[in-house]
Amino acid sequence: MAFAFQQNSGQRLFLVAHPAIFWHYDSYRKGQVRCTYEIIPENTPCKIYFDLEYDIRVNTPRVPVKIVNSFIVIVSNYLFHYFNLRVDKSNVLILDSSTDVKFSCHLIYQCKEAIFRDNINVGRFVRQVCAGIREVISDPRVIDVNPELWRGVTHAEICELLVCGRKDGEKLFCDESVYSKNRHFRLYRSTKLGKNAPLLLSDFNVYTPVEDTSQEKLFLDSLITCIGEVPAIPLQFGCQKEVCFRGETANRKISTISEVSVSHCVLEKFVTELISPCGRIRKRTVTSTPKGQRIQFDIQDYRFCAKVGRHHRSNNIYIVLDGSRGTWYQKCHDPDCIGFQSVERQLPPEVSFIIEKEDPDLEREDVSLWECSSVSDEIFVEFGTFGDYGGVSDKGTTLGDCEKGDVPEFGIGDNDLLFAATKC
Repeated sequence: MAFAFQQNSGQRLFLVAHPAIFWHYDSYRKGQVRCTYEIIPENTPCKIYFDLEYDIRVNTPRVPVKIVNSFIVIVSNYLFHYFNLRVDKSNVLILDSSTDVKFSCHLIYQCKEAIFRDNINVGRFVRQVCAGIREVISDPRVIDVNPELWRGVTHAEICELLVCGRKDGEKLFCDESVYSKNRHFRLYRSTKLGKNAPLLLSDFNVYTPVEDTSQEKLFLDSLITCIGEVPAIPLQFGCQKEVCFRGETANRKISTISEVSVSHCVLEKFVTELISPCGRIRKRTVTSTPKGQRIQFDIQDYRFCAKVGRHHRSNNIYIVLDGSRGTWYQKCHDPDCIGFQSVERQLPPEVSFIIEKEDPDLEREDVSLWECSSVSDEIFVEFGTFGDYGGVSDKGTTLGDCEKGDVPEFGIGDNDLLFAATKC
């Protein structure tokens, strides 16, 4: 499995190790410096997981255990409705890292049958659940359309899932943005950098591991992609967006800017000027239409959104060039901005000329340039393979030589990994 360490500088080091070995060393690290994450790789079967949070200061009437229980009931109803799976709170591991100002918890479903094909499919399922909740909040009559989805909860209890943000208005307390490719998801007993709020077992958790109740077992159960035997047919939900618009994802490749054509450089130069001086292009996705190309540029280090009139704190934006209309506009990945599109602006002639016609260099291509906060399994550098406790890597660290409480000098930094990407 792949893990990430966050250092005091903010840089992340990456490690591939057996989860039991990882726990053996990570559990001896001091709590305030244990900023570690599981990397949820693209196209990897995984459990259902949720990140729930809200600001306590502006949501004082909320009772955490009550709204979490209501949410679990709704999710369980959806699982039964779509997949004929019966689960309840006893199947859900609840971890909590709440503070005096912020409620924050993770839900990880412990059901062997509820394994999804990947976290993209989990994200589609979660967004379906959240969309249904929003509909019921806005119109209680929706409950009568499909009452089995809302069995066990009242309209008043559903409305409590809508919380107030200090700056963003009302939103659901379920974070819908944690289902991206190669997502970093915080580990059990780990804290965010600069904070002393580790993820611990919640006071209202009722899940108990079978037979073994050790801390290591809880850690292993909390891992999203540590699932043992994968079902013959993992669950899928919704349309495979990659298949519908870009062909098979297996053909996706990693490229550097030096590999692209002159046409690409003209387009990237235009987008780079829009997001200068800090922004960078992370990925380019191209789809064809009868009248031209539609190109989506996912942006990194620049998050200004026209809807909110400021930079988003965490979610990125993307720029779309529409060859059929000769325009460009901005959209973003923030759940609160779903469906928003900025005002369309005219493309310069040298740019619109390129994408108004079919360009064979651009057709059906999805190029990931590099995202420092994510790791692609295609560009990992092999530093050695790890066996059982005290095993020896072929090229890397001898784990048996490390003192108890010391973390081996393994891993690869952002800069080294970026260099590795350019060599693939």
